[in-house]
Amino acid sequence: MKVETPSEFGAWSYEIADTKLSTTTKATAVLQLCLYTELLTMIQGVRPEFMYVIKPDANDESEPFDVDQLRVDDYMAYFRMAKRSFEAKLASPPDATSKPEPCNHCQVCNWWPKCDKEWRDADHLTLIAGIAKSQRVELVEQGVTSLTQFAEAGYGKIGDELLGLVQSLDRSPDGDRELVNQWAVRLGLLPTFGRGR
Repeated sequence: MKVETPSEFGAWSYEIADTKLSTTTKATAVLQLCLYTELLTMIQGVRPEFMYVIKPDANDESEPFDVDQLRVDDYMAYFRMAKRSFEAKLASPPDATSKPEPCNHCQVCNWWPKCDKEWRDADHLTLIAGIAKSQRVELVEQGVTSLTQFAEAGYGKIGDELLGLVQSLDRSPDGDRELVNQWAVRLGLLPTFGRGR
């Protein structure tokens, strides 16, 4: 957005505005705006005072957009810290023990087929429908590290049906783990964990 603050361009400068589909301003959007602001500052020689998130306004039919005006100075210190941490991680050698973890981005990620194959090859607990990371961590702490071990462990109402299904899938080249997921959901197989997990 063009503003009347002098810069290397002349008697004006620009501030960053970005449109989002979400009706709430998320931290990732603010970090993105901070990066754009940093780049714009290098180009125009002056740091903008504000940055803007333009969102759909679900509450007002007459005004289709809601604009959040964010003061740049309120966010840049955190952005610089996050950027330093990210750059340090990039500069460090790769972690050979790192494993893929499911996230919201999996639905659109180009790496998903590789991760999915790794999870299936490892008989990973990720294959249990609806299981949360905190539940997987607790299962691993209990010594349950695979879908087969989960079936053998006897959680919830688990019985010979699920164990037999897992074993038949292991023997079948076209085995569909989704059937295991359906059984896990139907039988209430996810363990109950303590509060705050």
